[in-house]
Formats: sequence, structure tokens, C-alpha cells
Amino acid sequence: MTKDVFRGAGAVLLWILIVTQLAACSRDDDKEVNQQREAAARGGTGQIEVVIVPPEPTRDKDLRALVKGDVKRVSYRWFKNDMPVEGIDRDVLPRKYIEKGDTISVEVRAGNVEKSASVTIGNTPPGITSIRLNPGQVYRGVDITAEVEGEDPDGDEVEYLYRWMINDEEQTDVSAPVLEGDRLKRGDRVVLTVTPYDGEAYGEPFTADPVTVGNAPPMFVSAPPESFKTTMYTYQVEVEDPDGDRTRLWLEAAPEGMTIDQNGLIEWPVDASQTGTHRVKIIAEDGHDGRAYQEYTITISFQ
Repeated sequence: MTKDVFRGAGAVLLWILIVTQLAACSRDDDKEVNQQREAAARGGTGQIEVVIVPPEPTRDKDLRALVKGDVKRVSYRWFKNDMPVEGIDRDVLPRKYIEKGDTISVEVRAGNVEKSASVTIGNTPPGITSIRLNPGQVYRGVDITAEVEGEDPDGDEVEYLYRWMINDEEQTDVSAPVLEGDRLKRGDRVVLTVTPYDGEAYGEPFTADPVTVGNAPPMFVSAPPESFKTTMYTYQVEVEDPDGDRTRLWLEAAPEGMTIDQNGLIEWPVDASQTGTHRVKIIAEDGHDGRAYQEYTITISFQ
């Protein structure tokens, strides 16, 4: 009987120990769950990573802090060259706050855990907004001048590299914004590409609209005599055409009796009946719709 009692008591004691152990395990599980809940309530589990994008930033783009990990609530604090950026408490730092050479960092807090990341703002390449070629009508003998408008976000001084092409042939000896008109002839196709350079980086090349060289009108290279003392007025008209075209001359306005021959010689016999002022207008035409004129007056007086 006594042995049976002891055996029964031992079984009860063993059962109590098992129940106690299970209760302790349950309390440990509950403690871990509560800790996880508390961490979540504070903003996360504490396992986070922070990076700033883009990884090689320039001042023409906003910066963003990317947080990786099991977090629900995070706070952000941005710094520029170790000085806090006031008023910015979100994941994006607008580009207006940054400049080339700045060191930008962000501190991210998730619960009791804090992580940080930093980047250095690099150089922003310059850009070209427009190219204007002057004059609007181009022909042989007239220089083409490029007016370039560009910008550099960092405020750096910009140098422009010019690449002129005539009929797809690069003019390797021209690096200036001016292309001499003596290189041109009627029908040529001229293309200009300009590349900006800020001393550190080249910007995107910019190609202007192509220009087709038109017909060059003839030019008068002689001037009428200011006076004459004979009864025969003469004037040898001289005209040059940049394209080498043969020109035709005629009188659109002239006093009665004045003539011009195919070589451009004007003759006019003068007598007292022609006293007064007379208008003369000479037209030169090159056969390609190119025209020029010379206009003047002659005063006849017999004293």
C-alpha cells in the first residue's frame, strides 16, 4: 500500500513539472510576440537598409531615400554638407536644395533603429537650347554665323565645339562659329552640329536645321561719274556675279537717247534741250532670278 502511494505521488509531481515547463514556454512565446508587437508599434523590426537614388546624382534631379526592410513607419532627416536641411522630413529632397560638390546625407529612423546613407553631387553636363544661323538667305560670298544659346545647370562656363559640313564633307579646318562664304556655291547643303563642354563633361550634340545655299545675285562694282564736260555722257557699268553667271544689263529708267550695250557701256549724246535732272536705273540679271539695280540722277546745265 505504501509503495502505491509513493508511486502515485511521483506521478502527480511529474505531471506538475511538465505543466510548469509548458507554462514557462508559453510565457516565453508570449514575451517574444509582445516584443514584436512593440517593435511594430514603434515603426518596424529594426532590420532596414537605406540607399539614396540616383547613386551618381547631379543637381538636375531630385534625390530619394529608399528604405528596404520590414518597417511600417519611418522618419527622415536630410543634411547638406553636415548641416540639416530644415523643413524637409520626407523621403525626397528637391533638386533646388543641392549644388555640384555638395555632400548630401539622410538619416532614417525606424522605431529605435537608425540608418544613414550619403552621396556627393556630381557635375551636370551643359546643354544647348537653340542654334540660329545668320543670315536667313545664304549664297556664295556671304559668311554664315551661328548664334548658339545654351545653359549649364551648375553655372559653369561653357565652351562650344563647332562641326561644319558641306555636302556631307566635314570642314576640318573650321572650328569657329563662322563659316566663310567663299567656301560656298549655289546648291550646297550646309549642316552645323555644336557640342557644349563645361570643362568636365560634354553635353549632347545639337544639330541645326540644314541650310541650302541659294543663288547669289549680281553686284555692281562700278559707280557712275559725278560730272562730265563733253557733249557725250559715257559710263562703263561693271557687274560681278559670285556664282560666275553671265549677267544681262538693261535700262529700266533713262533719259531719251541713252543706250547701254551688251558689254555695259552707257552712252548719251547731250545738248541744251536736255537741261535739267534725269533719273537713271540700271538692272542686272543673272538668269537664275537673281537681280540687282543701280539708280542715280544726272543734272544737265549749260552756262
